[in-house]
Amino acid sequence: MMLSNKEDAKVVKRLEVGKVSLFYLSKKGYRTHGINGQNSGYVSATNNMYVKRGHEAVATHLGSNKLVSKNFKKAATEYFKDCISLVEKLDKKEFTKWDIREIIRYYNRECE
Repeated sequence: MMLSNKEDAKVVKRLEVGKVSLFYLSKKGYRTHGINGQNSGYVSATNNMYVKRGHEAVATHLGSNKLVSKNFKKAATEYFKDCISLVEKLDKKEFTKWDIREIIRYYNRECE
């Protein structure tokens, strides 16, 4: 599947299926840092969220699970602009990026 911010197809995990489907692309990384002369490290994982309607050729990136991630509200509002009630919930912060699965379920259940 083609992703909006990637040049080639990637393996993604489908989490929700419907008029709009939700996909995650997970990236794992190993980070190192030194504390008091000691080297230590940890594995971090970032899940990038993508949405796709059945007729779309490319999945659209909405953001990631990083604590600070830019533009989720803007990207989600634009993508779901055909569903006024959902856009209102995003504007009122009734739904945030942490509610992405419920956003997809709401769209699939309530929107045309």
